[in-house]
Amino acid sequence: LDGGDGEAAAACFTADGVLDVPPHGRFEGREAIAAFVRAHEAAAEHGSQHWTNNVVLGGDEDGATLSCYLLGFDLGAGAGGGPAIAWLALVDAELRREGGEWRLASFRRSLLGSRPDEG
Repeated sequence: LDGGDGEAAAACFTADGVLDVPPHGRFEGREAIAAFVRAHEAAAEHGSQHWTNNVVLGGDEDGATLSCYLLGFDLGAGAGGGPAIAWLALVDAELRREGGEWRLASFRRSLLGSRPDEG
Protein backbone atom coordinates (compact mmCIF):
# COMPACT_ATOMS: atom_id res chain seq x y z
CA LEU A 1 0.00 0.00 0.00
CA ASP A 2 2.74 2.45 0.92
CA GLY A 3 4.06 4.12 -2.19
CA GLY A 4 0.87 3.64 -4.21
CA ASP A 5 2.01 0.71 -6.39
CA GLY A 6 -1.41 -0.84 -6.86
CA GLU A 7 -0.24 -3.72 -9.00
CA ALA A 8 2.45 -4.76 -6.50
CA ALA A 9 -0.04 -4.61 -3.63
CA ALA A 10 -2.67 -6.55 -5.57
CA ALA A 11 -0.12 -9.23 -6.47
CA CYS A 12 0.04 -10.10 -2.75
CA PHE A 13 -3.59 -11.29 -3.01
CA THR A 14 -5.15 -14.34 -4.61
CA ALA A 15 -6.99 -13.68 -7.88
CA ASP A 16 -10.28 -13.57 -5.93
CA GLY A 17 -8.78 -11.89 -2.86
CA VAL A 18 -10.74 -9.46 -0.70
CA LEU A 19 -9.43 -6.29 0.94
CA ASP A 20 -11.93 -5.00 3.51
CA VAL A 21 -10.92 -1.64 4.98
CA PRO A 22 -13.86 0.19 6.54
CA PRO A 23 -14.75 3.02 6.09
CA HIS A 24 -13.05 3.01 2.66
CA GLY A 25 -14.87 -0.07 1.42
CA ARG A 26 -14.56 -3.70 0.41
CA PHE A 27 -12.51 -4.47 -2.69
CA GLU A 28 -12.74 -7.85 -4.41
CA GLY A 29 -10.23 -9.11 -6.97
CA ARG A 30 -6.80 -7.79 -7.93
CA GLU A 31 -8.06 -5.07 -10.27
CA ALA A 32 -10.27 -3.50 -7.59
CA ILE A 33 -7.54 -3.78 -4.97
CA ALA A 34 -4.97 -2.15 -7.28
CA ALA A 35 -7.33 0.73 -8.07
CA PHE A 36 -8.00 1.34 -4.36
CA VAL A 37 -4.30 1.39 -3.51
CA ARG A 38 -3.52 3.89 -6.26
CA ALA A 39 -6.42 6.15 -5.26
CA HIS A 40 -5.66 5.90 -1.54
CA GLU A 41 -2.06 6.99 -1.90
CA ALA A 42 -2.93 9.72 -4.42
CA ALA A 43 -5.43 11.17 -1.92
CA ALA A 44 -2.95 11.14 0.99
CA GLU A 45 -1.89 14.78 1.28
CA HIS A 46 1.47 14.03 2.92
CA GLY A 47 1.81 10.33 2.17
CA SER A 48 1.00 7.45 4.46
CA GLN A 49 2.84 4.62 6.12
CA HIS A 50 1.58 1.44 7.77
CA TRP A 51 3.40 -0.50 10.51
CA THR A 52 2.52 -4.01 11.65
CA ASN A 53 2.98 -5.10 15.27
CA ASN A 54 2.50 -8.33 17.26
CA VAL A 55 2.00 -10.59 14.25
CA VAL A 56 0.47 -14.00 15.04
CA LEU A 57 0.46 -16.72 12.35
CA GLY A 58 -1.23 -20.11 12.39
CA GLY A 59 -2.18 -22.82 9.95
CA ASP A 60 -0.83 -25.71 7.94
CA GLU A 61 0.46 -26.38 4.41
CA ASP A 62 -2.96 -25.65 2.88
CA GLY A 63 -3.94 -22.42 4.57
CA ALA A 64 -2.94 -19.94 7.22
CA THR A 65 -4.37 -17.18 9.37
CA LEU A 66 -2.69 -13.96 10.37
CA SER A 67 -3.61 -11.36 12.94
CA CYS A 68 -1.73 -8.24 13.97
CA TYR A 69 -2.06 -4.68 15.08
CA LEU A 70 -1.65 -2.09 12.33
CA LEU A 71 -0.64 1.52 12.89
CA GLY A 72 -1.49 4.06 10.19
CA PHE A 73 0.69 7.16 9.97
CA ASP A 74 0.06 10.48 8.22
CA LEU A 75 3.59 11.47 7.24
CA GLY A 76 3.09 15.22 7.42
CA ALA A 77 0.52 15.78 10.15
CA GLY A 78 2.79 15.78 13.18
CA ALA A 79 4.69 18.53 14.94
CA GLY A 80 6.98 20.38 12.55
CA GLY A 81 5.51 18.52 9.57
CA GLY A 82 6.69 15.12 10.80
CA PRO A 83 4.70 11.88 11.00
CA ALA A 84 1.71 11.41 13.29
CA ILE A 85 -0.28 8.32 14.19
CA ALA A 86 -3.63 8.57 12.40
CA TRP A 87 -5.22 5.33 13.61
CA LEU A 88 -4.77 1.93 15.25
CA ALA A 89 -6.44 -1.18 13.86
CA LEU A 90 -6.64 -4.93 14.23
CA VAL A 91 -6.01 -7.02 11.11
CA ASP A 92 -7.46 -10.48 10.52
CA ALA A 93 -6.29 -12.19 7.34
CA GLU A 94 -6.45 -15.56 5.65
CA LEU A 95 -3.72 -16.84 3.35
CA ARG A 96 -3.64 -19.71 0.90
CA ARG A 97 -1.28 -21.12 -1.67
CA GLU A 98 -1.82 -20.03 -5.25
CA GLY A 99 0.63 -21.16 -7.90
CA GLY A 100 2.96 -22.44 -5.19
CA GLU A 101 3.14 -19.06 -3.41
CA TRP A 102 1.41 -17.80 -0.29
CA ARG A 103 -1.05 -15.00 -1.01
CA LEU A 104 -3.71 -13.13 0.93
CA ALA A 105 -7.20 -14.54 0.35
CA SER A 106 -8.74 -11.97 2.68
CA PHE A 107 -7.53 -8.99 4.67
CA ARG A 108 -9.85 -7.14 7.06
CA ARG A 109 -8.91 -4.03 9.00
CA SER A 110 -11.03 -3.19 12.06
CA LEU A 111 -10.37 0.27 13.46
CA LEU A 112 -9.74 0.41 17.20
CA GLY A 113 -9.26 4.17 17.36
CA SER A 114 -8.39 7.16 15.20
CA ARG A 115 -7.96 10.91 15.17
CA PRO A 116 -11.30 12.63 14.50
CA ASP A 117 -10.21 13.55 10.95
CA GLU A 118 -8.87 10.10 10.01
CA GLY A 119 -10.23 6.64 9.26
